Amino acid sequence: MQTKKGFTLIELLVVVAIIGLLATLGVIAFRDAQRKARDSKRVADISAVVQALAAANQEGRVFCTSDCAAIAADTLLTGVAICNDVDGNRACSVGDTVDSTFINFATLKDPLPAYATDATCGFASHIPTQTCGYVVETNSTIGNYYIGFTTEQDNVTGLVAGTAHAANSNGIFN
Repeated sequence: MQTKKGFTLIELLVVVAIIGLLATLGVIAFRDAQRKARDSKRVADISAVVQALAAANQEGRVFCTSDCAAIAADTLLTGVAICNDVDGNRACSVGDTVDSTFINFATLKDPLPAYATDATCGFASHIPTQTCGYVVETNSTIGNYYIGFTTEQDNVTGLVAGTAHAANSNGIFN
């Protein structure tokens, strides 16, 4: 009697199906891990901003655009800076200079590039109305500001998933 060497078609299909199932589960788990990592980065970024603005406020700095002008309508965080208040009027003005001692806002970008990157985000009750990058509310000052951001996952330090959140001098809130 002759013995066959090799696998039958059914055996090969079963193996391929099992590998496909495992690959699918791996991709799903990896996608969730990526979302959690992006949300953790968002919360860490915004917490760092709140701490930097508190320290800068104590030092008498001002919160302005990157050319030390007043913050315009819904400016992205990458376009703002902490400025030295040369004339001491606690407002952005000509002659003020950028002080990067506290934090460099240009490096703080939302980790998901699909978010809007223009000034169409808008605010409603201090919460961004669209899914945007980190956005600063119009005419925010170093002592009175709102910075908006959105999370992707549930239960990120108590924040609701997929909704817009904001931070001010008191911290992060829904």
